[in-house]
Amino acid sequence: MGFNFPLCGFTSIDEYYKAMQVHEGAQLKAFCKYIINISLDDELRNHYWAEFAKRYNGPDYKKNRYDIKLALAYAKYAK
Repeated sequence: MGFNFPLCGFTSIDEYYKAMQVHEGAQLKAFCKYIINISLDDELRNHYWAEFAKRYNGPDYKKNRYDIKLALAYAKYAK
């Protein structure tokens, strides 16, 4: 979300917007900064999928199975 630009490491929405146009690497870097700044990096590192999903996606994460989807994606790509 654009309003989170400071948590993604940017000083303005325009700077954020321009960076998001560059390439996927810039988007991933911004996402990583966001996750670190909202203190969700430990949840990912420790594979606490439900806690990550609850805090990132909100209380309806179970309805959408976000925790299950994260675990499955991790299992698939960690091989």
